Amino acid sequence: MVYSADIIKTCLKFWINEKRINEWFESRTVFFMLGIGRSGTKFLADILNKIQNAIVFHEPIPEDFKALVEAHKSGEAARKYIKTFRKKKMFEIVKNQSINVYGEANSNLRFHPQALMESFPNAKFLHVVRDGRDVVRSIMARKHYTGSVAGHHELRPRDDDPFLEHWDQMRRFEKVCWLWADANRRIRRDIFQYVKFEYLVSDYDYFIKNIEAYLGIEIGEVLWNEVVSKPTNITKRFNLPKWTEWDDSLIQAFNSICAEEMEYFGYY
Repeated sequence: MVYSADIIKTCLKFWINEKRINEWFESRTVFFMLGIGRSGTKFLADILNKIQNAIVFHEPIPEDFKALVEAHKSGEAARKYIKTFRKKKMFEIVKNQSINVYGEANSNLRFHPQALMESFPNAKFLHVVRDGRDVVRSIMARKHYTGSVAGHHELRPRDDDPFLEHWDQMRRFEKVCWLWADANRRIRRDIFQYVKFEYLVSDYDYFIKNIEAYLGIEIGEVLWNEVVSKPTNITKRFNLPKWTEWDDSLIQAFNSICAEEMEYFGYY
C-alpha cells in the first residue's frame, strides 16, 4: 500500500512518546470548563487567555464537533477520542509554547468529562451554567433543529431517554429545551462544582472566589471590567421575546422539560 505524504506526516506527528505528553501536562496547571453553547464559555476563554504565561482555548479543534455527537451516544467513544487523538493533538498545538497554564472553556467537550478526568487526573474542572430560558432563546436564533444542518445541531435523545418516545412529535422549541436540560444534567453528574454565568459577568467577588481562587490565577478587577463591558459572541437577532414575555404555552413547555435542572441550579 502506498501512503500519501500528508498521511505519513500525520502518522509521524502522532508517533509521540506518551510519557513525554504526560510529563508536559503534569508539570503545568490544566483546567477544563464545560457547558452547553451560549452559556459563557467564550467569555471565560477570552478573559482567561489574557493571563500571562497561559493559553486558554474556546473550541480549538474542529474534530471536536463530530466527536461531541459520538460522545453523546457512548462514554467509550468519548474515552477513545480523548486518549487516542485529542490529548496528542493538544500536545502538538502547545508543546513548543512557554506556558505554565493550559486551559479550555469548551462546549464541544461537554460529554467528555469522565474521559478527560482519566487522561488528565490532575486537571481542574468547572461546569459553566446559564439560565436555561436565556440559553434556549439564544439557540432558537440559530440553526439547531431546522433541518438545514446536521451533526451537533441535531442531537437527539438516546435509547434510555424518556423523551425519545415523543421526539418526532416535539416542537423545535421543545427540542432546544431538551438540549439544554440534557447537557446540564449529564455534565453535573460528573462535575460537581459549577459557576453561573450571570454572576461571573456581574459580580467580581464571585469571579474571584469561583474562578481566580479555584484556579490559582489572577485576572484583576480592571481587566475583568474591561472584558465584561465589551461582550463578544452575542446574539444580535432573536426570534423569541425575552422569557419574561413568553406566553403560557412556551412557559409550560419549558417547565415540563427543564424544571429539574432549573431548580438544581437555583434559577427558580
